[in-house]
Amino acid sequence: KTLPALDNALLGLRGLSVLAAEPGIGKTTLGLQLGLDIVAANDDACFVFFTFEMSSEEIERRMLSRVSGLTWEALVLGEASVHSPQTDKLHFSPEQRKAFESGYRQLEEIKNRVFIIEQNVGANLGKSWFHNCVHKAKSQSGCRRAFILVDNLQSMPIRNPTGGSWSSLDFDRYAIGLLLELQHICPDDDAVMVISEQSKETMGTARLRSALGSARIVYSADCVFFLVGDNENAGSEPQPVDFVIKKARDGMQRARIRLAFDHRHSTFREDRDRATDIVVESEENSELRGLEEMAPSSRTG
Repeated sequence: KTLPALDNALLGLRGLSVLAAEPGIGKTTLGLQLGLDIVAANDDACFVFFTFEMSSEEIERRMLSRVSGLTWEALVLGEASVHSPQTDKLHFSPEQRKAFESGYRQLEEIKNRVFIIEQNVGANLGKSWFHNCVHKAKSQSGCRRAFILVDNLQSMPIRNPTGGSWSSLDFDRYAIGLLLELQHICPDDDAVMVISEQSKETMGTARLRSALGSARIVYSADCVFFLVGDNENAGSEPQPVDFVIKKARDGMQRARIRLAFDHRHSTFREDRDRATDIVVESEENSELRGLEEMAPSSRTG
């Protein structure tokens, strides 16, 4: 609900979607924002976040930054000039403390429907592990639906089930197969979103082939989204970023939605100074036809 143009174009998340972009452009932050929006607007939905890159403490700090409006620096370092008589040792100004307490209360209200799940790198994942985690989250929260976020595809700690070595393509096929099976065994009301990196040579574009992994990930997904930054404004705050709905099904509208990424406050907002564009249909169909030719050879994962 904090990004109405995106909400209107998507008509809700469903099935399996892929969010791809270059590093540092806000993929995790946007996924968190969507998850928090979903549980805030739907009492019967929970947010299950599988994090394979960041710790749960880092994720919780980003969530608190987003809902409180406080920067990462303020949450971690506080104000050195402020004396804190409270036992929590947080060096906040009165305004910062009020924002912190407001944000903390917001997270307390939804904490029983937000699940951050870490997995040790040495462990081996399987579809039953994913499904059991989601089933447990829904059972504990009493929720009928789940938004499942996997961050990210390339960091999933999985080993070759045969015990031998395997190529990066074999890894991608197996990892993607796990996520497809997860989406297939979850009820239709659940939505699975997978975060993926882009190949170096295609960073800053929204080409379907640029998502790392075999063609199967974008061919099999119901929706494919890209975050595309403006290289000329790299480092600016907030940073102009486009949310590109490149592949869509079931009433979703392909579009390029202009956003602004406020890194310090872990949030995205719509950039109303830049107009939303509709993605050209012919270009989309051409890319999909090319992927269809590649996909059959990658379906054995």
